[in-house]
Amino acid sequence: MGSFKKALYMAGTLLFAALMFYGSAALAENSTKKPTEKEIQEAIEHYKKASQLDEEGKVDEAIVEYRISIKLNPDDADVHFNLGLAYLKKKQNKEAIVAYKKVVELSPRDAEAYKLLGIAYVQEGDKKEAVRQWKNSLRIEPNQPDVKEFIKMNE
Repeated sequence: MGSFKKALYMAGTLLFAALMFYGSAALAENSTKKPTEKEIQEAIEHYKKASQLDEEGKVDEAIVEYRISIKLNPDDADVHFNLGLAYLKKKQNKEAIVAYKKVVELSPRDAEAYKLLGIAYVQEGDKKEAVRQWKNSLRIEPNQPDVKEFIKMNE
């Protein structure tokens, strides 16, 4: 094994050992830790980059940037929202559902998030859950003819 491959192997082994040792404790700590101002600024930069990539049609690259932004600042509903849109564009409905569930957890009055969550569910074949989410959307914002039509078509 060459020295570069050996170093790469050792680094991978050390990373695996660290993950095994610190495992869920590190993850739990990270999920409750408030981001620093520096992390928030970095998250904003990744979010801007993701938005630009998304506009350019580079959706896979945008998803990577949105996820980095979320890792740095996990409670930004806007980033989760746009990540969900990117997943919908890629027809990755299960991932979109996860993203939009997070949006409605962080921002429970976001009618558009419930609407898109319903779209992701119907595309996954779960019409009952889709209708439930669309009704949540209408409770927040009753004047949505398209959502009313979605419900009618799927009940």
